[in-house]
Amino acid sequence: MICSTDYLSPIGLIKLASNGKFLNGLWLDDQKYFGGTISEEMTEVNNGFVFDKT
Repeated sequence: MICSTDYLSPIGLIKLASNGKFLNGLWLDDQKYFGGTISEEMTEVNNGFVFDKT
């Protein structure tokens, strides 16, 4: 499962995607190939944690 969350940075909105252990994607808002490298459906996480805390 791929989890994603949004992060508001000084350069704009960033979408982070992770399988819980590794960062699988990082996209800037309105990027041409936004989410194009992820083949499975992403689940939005509201708490901002896309990595396991263990």
